[in-house]
Amino acid sequence: MANAARQRKRQFAPKSKTGCRTCKRRHLKCGEERPECSNCLSARLFCDGYGIWGGGTLAVEHGRNNGVATRPAEESTPTLPVTVPALSRHHTPIPFKDITLAEQVCFDYFVNKTVAKIPGVFPSNFWTELVLQASASELLILHAAVALGSAHRSADLNQYGSAVPSSFSCYRENGKFDPHEAFALEQYNKSISQLRKNKFEEENMEEVRTALVACILYVSLELLRGDYTTAVTHTRHGLNLLIRLKRGFDPQAFYPRRLHDSVDDYLIEAFTRLSLQSAHAGSIQALCDVAHPQSLSSAWDLPYVFADMFEARRAFDSLRHSILTLTEQCRRLEAGGQQPSQEIFAQHHLLQRAMSTWLQTFTASVPTLQRVTSPRHSLGIPLLRLLHTMASIQVATMFSTSEACYDDFTSDFTFILSEIVAVYRRASEFHHRPFTNDVRLTGFSFTLDVGTIPLLSYVALKCRVPWLRRQAIAILLAAPHREGIWDGVVIAHNAERVMILEENGLFDQFALDLDTRPFDPLAEKNERLSHIPSLPAVSRFRHVKIIPSRASTARGKLVCWRQKPDCSQGWEEVVEDFDLTDLHRGESEGVDFPC
Repeated sequence: MANAARQRKRQFAPKSKTGCRTCKRRHLKCGEERPECSNCLSARLFCDGYGIWGGGTLAVEHGRNNGVATRPAEESTPTLPVTVPALSRHHTPIPFKDITLAEQVCFDYFVNKTVAKIPGVFPSNFWTELVLQASASELLILHAAVALGSAHRSADLNQYGSAVPSSFSCYRENGKFDPHEAFALEQYNKSISQLRKNKFEEENMEEVRTALVACILYVSLELLRGDYTTAVTHTRHGLNLLIRLKRGFDPQAFYPRRLHDSVDDYLIEAFTRLSLQSAHAGSIQALCDVAHPQSLSSAWDLPYVFADMFEARRAFDSLRHSILTLTEQCRRLEAGGQQPSQEIFAQHHLLQRAMSTWLQTFTASVPTLQRVTSPRHSLGIPLLRLLHTMASIQVATMFSTSEACYDDFTSDFTFILSEIVAVYRRASEFHHRPFTNDVRLTGFSFTLDVGTIPLLSYVALKCRVPWLRRQAIAILLAAPHREGIWDGVVIAHNAERVMILEENGLFDQFALDLDTRPFDPLAEKNERLSHIPSLPAVSRFRHVKIIPSRASTARGKLVCWRQKPDCSQGWEEVVEDFDLTDLHRGESEGVDFPC
C-alpha cells in the first residue's frame, strides 16, 4: 500500500499566465473567454477578470446597467478595467500587503502631483486612467510609479527652490546623495527586478502591454533625472514592442474617429507623443528607423468638427509624424546631393491639403472644444493652433535650399510669439499672479508632453528678425521649465550662441533698439525697427543640433552646419561644448505654467 502511494503521480494540470484571476486561484486552465471565462460561468462563480486588461463579471454587469451589448469573446478587445474601482486622489488605497509607509507616501504624491502635472496641458488617458489602474494590479507598475513620484518630489524640492515642505534633507553642501533620489532608484530597481522575475515573454500580449506601461514610466523617470540618452533608448525599445503588439505601425493609427476606449489606443497615443518629442529634439532616428517611413493616405479624412481635444490632437499628431518623417528624408537627400523623388513631391502635396483641412476643422471646432475642455486643458487649444503654424512653416520650406526662405514668414513668427505671451498671461491669471516683465513665471515645472519650448526654439533658430529671435530667447529664460527632453534654459543659451555666431556683430550698432524684454508688445516693434537690415543668407546655419551628454542635459555639444560661400565647397561645421550646470536660474515667483 505504501509502495502504491509512493508511485501515485500528481495529476497533470496545464497552467496559463494569461487566465482570469479566479482560475489562477483555483489552479485551473482558463479558457480566457471574455468578458467572463467559461470555467466561471459553468461553476456559477464570480469571474475576477484579467487584471488591467479588462473582463470579468463586473464588466458584464456594467454593460447591462449602461445598456451596452456584450460582444462575443472572439471579437472583444482589451479595454480599461471596470473590475478595479476608481482610485482616490487622496491617500490612494493600494491592494498590495507588503507596501511600506514610504512607498505609500510617494505613491500618494505620484497620484496627487505627478499624474496631474506630467501630461502638460493636453489631456491624456494614459496618465489619468491606465497608469492608475495598472498600478493597482501590477506590482512592477506600482514600484515604477513610486519611483517616479519620489523623483518628481525630489525635483520639486531642489531644482528651483523649496516648493514642497518636507522634513527630509535634499541636496547637501557636502555632495551627499539626495534621499529622494536614492529611494527613487531603489524603487526603479525593484520594478525592473519584478519585470525580470515575471519572465517577460514577447509572445504574451498582456505581458507586452504591462512592459509598455512600465517603459513609459521608465522614460519619464530618466527624463526627469536628466538622463536623455537612456530615455531615448527606452523609447526605442518601447516602439519595437509596440510594433509587435500592433503587428506593424499603422499610418492611420490616429484617425480621429477611432474610439478612445482600449488599452492599446492609450499606449499608441503615449508612445507617439514620446517619439515625436524625441524627433523634435534632434533624435529623429528614434522615430524614423523604428516606425518605418510612412505615407499619408490620399483618403485621410476628418470629421466636420472635433468632438474633443483627444480627436484634434490625435489627428494633428498623425500629421506631425508624416511631416517629420518627410523632412528627414529631404534632409538626407540634400546631404547626399540628391533631388526629391516624385513620390516625395506627391506626399508633400497631400500634406499641404491635409494641413489646410485640419485647420478648417479645428477652427470650426473651437467653440465646442472650449465648452467641453477643463480650464487647465483649455490652454492646449491655442497651443495646438501654434503648433500647426510651426508645422505649416516646416511644410512650406521643406524643399528650400536657402535659409532666406524664412524671411517670408515674419508674420507667422510674430503670431507665434504674441500668442505665447497671451497663453502665459492666461496661465498667470489662472494662478492669480501678477503678469509683468519683471516676474518669473514658473517654479520647477516638468512635463512629458510638448509645450511652448519647441515653438520658442524654432523661432529663435529659424527667424532671423533680430528683435523677434531675442524675444523668443528672453521668454525661454523668463519661464524656466522642462518638457521631456527639452530644457528651456539650455535651449535658450544655445540659441543665443547660435545667434551670436550668425550675426557676428552685425547688429551691434542697434543694441539699444534691440534690447528686448520677454513680454513686450511685438506689433509696434515690427513697424519701428523695419529699417534694420536683414541677416545675410550666407551667415545662417542650415541645421542646428543640441546633443546633451549622457550624464546631464545641462552639458553637451552644440553642432551647427551651414553651406560655405561657394556651395560647391560643401558644408562648414561648427562644434562647441557647453556646460550650464552652474547656471543660476533664479528664484520662483510661484506661478506654475501648466505646460
